[in-house]
Amino acid sequence: MESFTLKRYGIFLSVFAFLLGVWFASFELLSMPSAVFLLFLGAVLGLYSFLSIRETSVRELFFALVIVFCSVSFGIVRYEIHKLPVDRMLEGSVGSKIEIVGRVVEEPKIGSTYRGYVLKVDSGARVLVRVNPFPAYEFGDTLSVWGKLELPEPFLTPEGKLFDYPSYLRKEGISYLLSFGVAERIEESRGSIRGTLFTVKRAFVSAFEKSIPFPQSGLLAGILLGVDDALPKDLLNTFRLVGIIHIVVLSGYNITIVAESIRGLLGFLSRKKALLCSAGGIVLFSIMVGLTPAVVRALIMALLALVARATHRRYAVARALALAAFAMVLWNPMYVVFDIGFQLSFLATIALIWISPWFVKRLTFVSEKFGLREVVGTTIAVQLFVLPFLAYQSGIISLVGFVVNVLVLPIIPLVMALGFVTGTLGLVSSALAFVPGTITHALLFYVVWVSEMFSKLPHGVVTAGHISALVPVFFYVGFCIFVFWHIKNTRITPSVPSASK
Repeated sequence: MESFTLKRYGIFLSVFAFLLGVWFASFELLSMPSAVFLLFLGAVLGLYSFLSIRETSVRELFFALVIVFCSVSFGIVRYEIHKLPVDRMLEGSVGSKIEIVGRVVEEPKIGSTYRGYVLKVDSGARVLVRVNPFPAYEFGDTLSVWGKLELPEPFLTPEGKLFDYPSYLRKEGISYLLSFGVAERIEESRGSIRGTLFTVKRAFVSAFEKSIPFPQSGLLAGILLGVDDALPKDLLNTFRLVGIIHIVVLSGYNITIVAESIRGLLGFLSRKKALLCSAGGIVLFSIMVGLTPAVVRALIMALLALVARATHRRYAVARALALAAFAMVLWNPMYVVFDIGFQLSFLATIALIWISPWFVKRLTFVSEKFGLREVVGTTIAVQLFVLPFLAYQSGIISLVGFVVNVLVLPIIPLVMALGFVTGTLGLVSSALAFVPGTITHALLFYVVWVSEMFSKLPHGVVTAGHISALVPVFFYVGFCIFVFWHIKNTRITPSVPSASK
């Protein structure tokens, strides 16, 4: 096994230190003066090691410290720069009824009794407004909304855990709420790529609804397109309880399917042209379904894989994951602390890369037919690895999650393939989509039936209540120590996840 050298693992050290700097700044433990001090300290150590130290191992240790100090400093600076713009007029109008004018900059969200729009005002501040569902407005429209301006507040979840709603909105750049407002369109959208892609997305959802009964049509929209407002809340809660809520969250598997499908359809083109079209296709697909952290992480890793394939270089999946984390946090440093989806996506991918091969290799008693052994191995790895984090965040532990995942996950690729065919044919004619739609409906009915059956089992879900943050911290620190020891003593070959969530 190669030694643990800075040249080999420096990228992981620098990305981890950068994320640590953002984490410190997020909790206001360190600020801009601290960043300047750490940068100065790093420069002094670097100059001293370069001029005075000749022993290679000691110099490498000093260079590692330089990387840590400078990367932490960079993380602090990036977070401080990203702080949300303050609109003085809005700041002074909280609690009062005002009129705001802004452009719809995100895909509208449909609630049970309202329609939600994110408006960007002239100052750059974002306001989440909730108005009557009709008339409906579109992405890119400029609206005038009259209502009471409020600040978001934390609230208790059904499990009794305090949900930090202000931080949840802050990661999206949203500082204010305006609920039960009265909206008026003052300028229509002039058209854009994003707007066109959202229109295509709605057309697919409509095709699903015409070919497949509810709620299975909404479930297909969630699995295939990441639509999170097409399912009833009780079914979403059932999925959450039995541990399969991730199937309605867009993942690396969706991105892989799109990329490989495009390459297959364009097989008559040259290799580089086909790869370029695949890259363009997955970028457009990611924009259409919504650039959630899981989708962005999968998109970056998929693009890096395509670059490696085009340049005939080895795809280092662990480095790709590190670069994806760096790029995402560089774009939006709020992800580190305030986005559970970002955290969960990377934890699950880590489990797929480093832990699932260990389980798959040892589950020799499980058949390899239909990829069952890989499904079981990856399910065990991911479920065990994310359990402390999920227990801390939700306060619940699903004891039936493993079984439900094994029963459901093997058919999800078939659901995606048939669902895509159903939607495509449904855009032309509901009659053409009847056969694939009927089969897809049967598969989705099975998913719902299994979930509801296991959710009703006594003691299938344990309410853990409040769990200290030290529990997941100690667990993952212990895991990192174990991996470091394992790297030093054995040869680990990270796997390339085919369905990274």
